[in-house]
Amino acid sequence: MGLFSRKSQYQKDCEEKIEELCGGFFYNDNYEKRLRMHNRTTKTISHDRVKSVLEHECEDGKLALEDIESRLDELLDLDCNTLDLKIRMTGNQDTSKFKTQEDIDIYMGPEYASDYRWKLEETSAKTREKFIKDEGLWDFDEGVSVNLITPEFGLKINGTDYFQTAGILTEVGPDKKLFLTTLMQVVDSKIIFKKAVEGGGDLEIPIDSILSVERADGDFIDINLERYQKIQIKFALKGGYSRKEKNEYLEDEFFKLIRRSESRTIEEEKIPGTASSDASNADKLLNLVEMFENGYLTKEEFFELKSKIISSNVCPECKTQLSESDTFCPNCGRKINAE
Repeated sequence: MGLFSRKSQYQKDCEEKIEELCGGFFYNDNYEKRLRMHNRTTKTISHDRVKSVLEHECEDGKLALEDIESRLDELLDLDCNTLDLKIRMTGNQDTSKFKTQEDIDIYMGPEYASDYRWKLEETSAKTREKFIKDEGLWDFDEGVSVNLITPEFGLKINGTDYFQTAGILTEVGPDKKLFLTTLMQVVDSKIIFKKAVEGGGDLEIPIDSILSVERADGDFIDINLERYQKIQIKFALKGGYSRKEKNEYLEDEFFKLIRRSESRTIEEEKIPGTASSDASNADKLLNLVEMFENGYLTKEEFFELKSKIISSNVCPECKTQLSESDTFCPNCGRKINAE
């Protein structure tokens, strides 16, 4: 009787925790926010199926109360509809053994895996199509409407002074600064703000002059530049139920574009042997680490570029590490950089 009482209380505690994280009959704000963090929507993953998996794993003693939140994060990356309906209910399998989508793919087979990937892509495409229809301008090549804040004293980019245009300033941004509504493009390794400077000219920010890009308060994005300069942008979206979701979607797309452009810039300009490479290998490696830590490079890109930098400073004959002043390999005597 005592054992049953403890189990009953444990189940009650688990159910309360699950409801706190996911909501009851309807999903709550916590669940919706967590979905967005995993790039999922309520259309791609069922709220009821996620709760069902969590509840049954707790009931079967496979999931501890303190591990429910971390398990929820795992489930939001999985096809929980299949996990609950086909693997748990039809297959009578222990769902706690399925930690990744690959585990589900292996169990269900290659035909399922291919079909599931296709459905995810189709859902993403439909979401994107609806976004285009609602907003009109969304393409970074064509231009996305943003609210822009530049320093009052102007910007200095690659020797050129820029001062914000006296165009229509709308609303009030961070620290009560007025911002300009303009079109932003991300093309040819630079960010362009249309008609955003004195005389109606474009403000052009080369990607390689950007030190970091990070989210700030009030849906703004801080773009930190060389010489301790900073500009701020916020996507100028229409109001309504899905404005926040659309804003986060555009932010993610913008960050991806910046990371890809930074990766190309590093490959073209920072790898030894190219015309603009003046820094030492140590400086290049430090720069590479900084770019990786700031999220501009994936793990695979980081190690690939790191390998290029390191391998460029070894003897091609015996692979001995060289210093930058070596004309001949100290080990095998081969002339370095011989034509």
